[in-house]
Amino acid sequence: MASSTDHRRLSAASCVPLSGRFGRWTISSSGSLTASWSSACLEFFFTGTKLAIIIGENTERKDKENGGTQMLSILTGSTKQEALLNRSSWRVADPQPCSEVLIFDRVDRERTFVRIVLIDWASKLEVDTFILDEVCSYISPSV
Repeated sequence: MASSTDHRRLSAASCVPLSGRFGRWTISSSGSLTASWSSACLEFFFTGTKLAIIIGENTERKDKENGGTQMLSILTGSTKQEALLNRSSWRVADPQPCSEVLIFDRVDRERTFVRIVLIDWASKLEVDTFILDEVCSYISPSV
């Protein structure tokens, strides 16, 4: 695993260009991205050893009794198609405000497609920052 001292934090808006934002996202003055419409997603290719997101303080679950749907889904794969088809790589999470959601922390620097999706219709998701290793790259999915 990568050392915890070998990472940096970047605002969500600076990490995910407009071409990688789908659905309705708003940008705060600090650079966080907020969605309150189900199926809003962020997509990008990432090459690095560590990737995590810090959930913003404005994240909220508006209906906790909705039958068990969690707030977000994270899909990963070597290609977009692989990520979409390989259900074993899908994870769901129900993060609390100001928490960290680890996407991966690994030894190898593999190019990975990442999709973060708001899946609960009754939630508001704020992605505040990304935690990345010092030597990494990320590009929009259209490349």
